[in-house]
Amino acid sequence: MQNPANRSRLALDAQYSGGDGSPVWLWGANGGDAQLWVQENASEGRAFLHPGYNRWLCLGVYSTGWGSPVYVQNCNGSANQRWWIDWNAAEIRNVPENLCIDAPGSNFAAGQQLQIWGCNHSAAQRWIRHAPGRSNNASRPVYFVPGYTFAERHDCNEVWGGAISAMRSWGWTGTAHTTGHYTGDVNCNTQLTRGTVRTPIEELGRLLAWNIYNSYSRYRIPVDIVTHSMGGLVARAAIAGVRTGQPESNNWPPYLYVEDVATLSTPHSGTPRAGILTCYDWDTQCMEMREDSGFIGGLAQNPQSTQGTDWTLIGTEDDDLVPVDHAVGMSAGHKVKFLCCHGGLEHNDLPHTTSGSYPIVYWNYYDPSYWYSLASGAPPVRTAWNAIYYWSDW
Repeated sequence: MQNPANRSRLALDAQYSGGDGSPVWLWGANGGDAQLWVQENASEGRAFLHPGYNRWLCLGVYSTGWGSPVYVQNCNGSANQRWWIDWNAAEIRNVPENLCIDAPGSNFAAGQQLQIWGCNHSAAQRWIRHAPGRSNNASRPVYFVPGYTFAERHDCNEVWGGAISAMRSWGWTGTAHTTGHYTGDVNCNTQLTRGTVRTPIEELGRLLAWNIYNSYSRYRIPVDIVTHSMGGLVARAAIAGVRTGQPESNNWPPYLYVEDVATLSTPHSGTPRAGILTCYDWDTQCMEMREDSGFIGGLAQNPQSTQGTDWTLIGTEDDDLVPVDHAVGMSAGHKVKFLCCHGGLEHNDLPHTTSGSYPIVYWNYYDPSYWYSLASGAPPVRTAWNAIYYWSDW
């Protein structure tokens, strides 16, 4: 079991796979038996938790007061070894006093022994099952998130219909979620809200996060995300909002499983087109996309879901709305630039272009010193599909 709030991905671990009386602490998630907890229903009610390396040891406490340390103990059937496990709330409560397993003082450090403490729904008390593994997969659900429009209306079939059809022809069989966030949206099968340009981007991210969590993450099903323009900021806000401790407010889900995100012409470092002369003061979304906005400045770089998230940023030199360096202006695993003057790929062309070949340059995190060039690169939608399908080869 892992604590999803800390960025170093620490797990509930039986120290050194020890025997009776060994402390239970936070340790780097490694998938080992000391971090595998087997749930056994107790005839007296609730459940025992056994470490994966020894069926005859139980998670327990020696006393039931606030601050009592957690250990593994020889199983004895006592109430001190019985737990109420609520995966939806991401809490583990002991039976006698209804106290939660807790990282003292919200100290997310490897080697921190755990305790029981009054349940307060904080990040220090959130526990989830190990995240699903990563794989090349053509059946994962994909969320398609559109961008900004002053008209406050998207036709999701127009924005994403061609991309989805092309991805189907390339072998994708997963569920397509075409998200909407404006009052005038049509043909969107996952309407997050009926908002306006006054709706903050972070709020759209929160709503996206809850939809992913309620539909998939709580069932341990990972998803991918493909976005256009501002939609990439929505996805970024969704993952960052969950990972930066905001779940303590109970307004954010406890964790997300988002395996891959591909963004098309997203203003990751803002856009000069959203400058003071082109944004109305009441147009929150436009103002938030300014290069000097507090929203852009405060967004996490390369935010990671609990599963780990591989980001691919895609831009085009022919984009007059989001300069290509702004479209790849975030720390990420992969970056792709479509070069100028070959096919004239403009801002709104990227989610529609499913065929042809284009000169590109690309960069990967595992070879950070060099941008590689390709005279006949895949079209933008195919590039996005490759990004969300592959993980070991991309």
